[in-house]
Amino acid sequence: KYYCKYGSSQALGFCCSRKHAEEMAKEFGKRGIPSAAVYSNADGEFSMDRAEAIEKLKNGEIKVIFSVDMFNEGVDIPEVDTVLFLRPTESLTIFLQQLGRGLRLSVGKTELTVLDFVAQSNRKYDFASRFRALMLNPEKNIVKQIKDGFTLLPSGCSIVMEKKARQYILDNIQSAIYNKNRIIREINSYPNIPTISQFLENNGQDIRTLYHSNNCWTSLKRAAGRIAYKDDVITKRLEKGMANLLHHNTASFLHFIELFIDGSKQYLDTKNYKYALMLYYALFQDRLDKTGFASIYEALELIHKGMYSYFRQEISEIISYLLAHLQLKTMPLGEDVLPGLELYGCYTREEIFTLVGRQTEARKMQGSVTGVFNLSEHNATLLFVTLNKSDKDFSPSTQYNDYLINEHYFHWQSQNTDSHQNNGGQRYTKQADTQNKIILFVREEKKDGYGNTCPFHCFGLVEYMSSHDDFPMNITWKLQQPAMAQYVKAI
Repeated sequence: KYYCKYGSSQALGFCCSRKHAEEMAKEFGKRGIPSAAVYSNADGEFSMDRAEAIEKLKNGEIKVIFSVDMFNEGVDIPEVDTVLFLRPTESLTIFLQQLGRGLRLSVGKTELTVLDFVAQSNRKYDFASRFRALMLNPEKNIVKQIKDGFTLLPSGCSIVMEKKARQYILDNIQSAIYNKNRIIREINSYPNIPTISQFLENNGQDIRTLYHSNNCWTSLKRAAGRIAYKDDVITKRLEKGMANLLHHNTASFLHFIELFIDGSKQYLDTKNYKYALMLYYALFQDRLDKTGFASIYEALELIHKGMYSYFRQEISEIISYLLAHLQLKTMPLGEDVLPGLELYGCYTREEIFTLVGRQTEARKMQGSVTGVFNLSEHNATLLFVTLNKSDKDFSPSTQYNDYLINEHYFHWQSQNTDSHQNNGGQRYTKQADTQNKIILFVREEKKDGYGNTCPFHCFGLVEYMSSHDDFPMNITWKLQQPAMAQYVKAI
């Protein structure tokens, strides 16, 4: 059926064994589609040397190469315009490598046809991670993306599904949700307890999958019967606190936590105090008089003792995972701007207030914080912006009052009380005179695809350029440094 439609195709099929590749080449040959089987130490009736098979595919002597673990990576055949998935794989890396064999550009090639014959036969096939890996924003709700027609693919790309196929995939994802029971079963499928990185790699999942409903990797391992510890006030706080580490993307803070985990006394240096306080609040969530500790260091030292060392191991695995998956370099704003904060760093509001000195051991910032926060001691103003103020995905047709004009300019709408004539508005319009340091913090939306509250990215210093209207004012800011690529893609 598909060959009749794509009769001129040059295809690459991924098989699970030599016998499988030989059978596929034989059956395709019977139907008038010249094919070859390619695998190491090939000696079969339909087998062919790899270099010879590639050359014959390019010049049209054969139409399909059926391969066994020889074309996953490192081979460039731009002419391939059809990929056949004929073998199961739990590895997301191998899936992307195989898909990538067909994504090379070639003259006259307008599209890649992907035919997956494994997913239909395997009810446990993980569609979600496959589609998530193709999206610009993999943290988005994949079910919603499938229903909406994949609005977050790279420019020029599309995924078209028949109605029946779409429903099948949605049903599959729903039945394959990585809830607590499934994760426990997966953990118990290993003879030895896997690390977080091993588990996520083997199952193609995001780390946030493990942290729903106050679960953490340690509590999940206990629920699976692989470790044991007693419940107490501290374990309850730590189980909840592990998830507070997942968003961090500043290497300096992650390396500080490594020092702490390794037992190095360098973490006690006064220069690291704010990092220690930030870690304390992440793990224990409340000020000292609420947790009952004499100091933050007394609390942190518990991680190295007794049954709490299970959480020390988890923190170590989280940090290793995060360091291995850092995607951009952050850099300090500078002591003369705001100490501790880094350009492009990812922070919750509480963490920002900790780093600038407003949240302390004895004082926790609570209640609703407005989108504008004044730090008179630093002659600075913090702007907190949520681009998408609804539950819908951001798109060019849903630009709100706060949005990137381009990578260098940002449109922002002030509070309703601000005008060009009052102090609130003149704080911005007279920035050049007052030298007020205005720092922009941006998140795309309030919740991510996993239901977690989104932290903010630090866009750094902004400079007043122009404004119009009153109550509220519409202001154009110039960013001192270009906006992060992931936000520019949404324009």
